[in-house]
Amino acid sequence: MRDWWKQIEAWWKELLRQWRTKADVIKPKPARKYVYFDDPSCAGYGAVNFWHRLDPKAQAEAIADRGLDVYHIELLGWAGSRISPDQAREPYRKLLSECRKRKVVLFTSIFNDNSHLAKYDNSPYKPSYAELHKCTQFILSEGAEGQIIQPTGETQTGVGKRLQNDDGYILKDAGFKICWNQGSRPSAPPAGWDYAAYHPTSTGVTIPSGAVCVTDTGQILRQMGGYSQFNASAVESYANQCLNGWRRPCILYGFLHQAIDTAALDALSRVKNQ
Repeated sequence: MRDWWKQIEAWWKELLRQWRTKADVIKPKPARKYVYFDDPSCAGYGAVNFWHRLDPKAQAEAIADRGLDVYHIELLGWAGSRISPDQAREPYRKLLSECRKRKVVLFTSIFNDNSHLAKYDNSPYKPSYAELHKCTQFILSEGAEGQIIQPTGETQTGVGKRLQNDDGYILKDAGFKICWNQGSRPSAPPAGWDYAAYHPTSTGVTIPSGAVCVTDTGQILRQMGGYSQFNASAVESYANQCLNGWRRPCILYGFLHQAIDTAALDALSRVKNQ
C-alpha cells in the first residue's frame, strides 16, 4: 500500500512539473510600452525614403516583433521616392496607426533641408514654407502619442529654418516631443527641445552625451554596408558600441532601402536584447 501511495505521489509531482513547464512556455510577454530617446537603450530603424510604398503593418511589426523601439521616416521621401505633403498624409496616418497598436515610436523628419541639392540622384526640391506647414497641420491632427518629430533635418535654408523654429514650437506647445538637427551634428538640444539627432561622419566618431545617433551620412553608411542595404555584422558591431559602449540611442538610417532590412534588424535586436 505504501509503495502504491508513493507511486501516486510521484505521478502527481511529475504532472505538476510538466504543467509548470508548459505554463512558463506559454507565459505572455510583458506588455510593450513606448521607449523614447530619453532611454539610452533605445534602438530603431527606418526604410526612411521608401516607407510610403511599404506595408505599414509590416514596418511596425518588424520593430515590435524584435523588441526594438523606434521606426524612422523622412516624411517626403527623397529622389525617386519623393512625395508631396498631400500625398504623404494618408500613408503617414496608416503607419502611425500601426505603430501605435504595437507601442512603436514613430520618429518623423518632416523635411530634409538637403532637398535643394542635386546629390544621391536627387532632383532639387524647393518647397515653400506654406507647403511644408501642411505637414505640421496633419501631424498635429493625429496627436502627440508615440511620436517624435524633427521638423527639419540638415537645417540650412531659410525655409528649413522657419519650419524648424516656428513649427517646432507649435508642435512642442501641442505636447509633441521634438528633435533638433541643425548643422547635422548638434551635441545637445537647445532650450525647449527634447532631443538632438547627431549624424556621425564615421563609425569611429564618438556620439556626444547629449545626442542621439542617427546613421545619416554617406561615409558611415558605406562603412556599414552601403546604400540600399546594411551589412549585418557591421550593424551589430556599431550598435554594440553605441548602445553598450557610449550608451547612446541608436537609429539605423535605411537610406534608399526599398524593403525592410530584416538582417540588420536582427543584428540590432541581438545587441539591444542581449
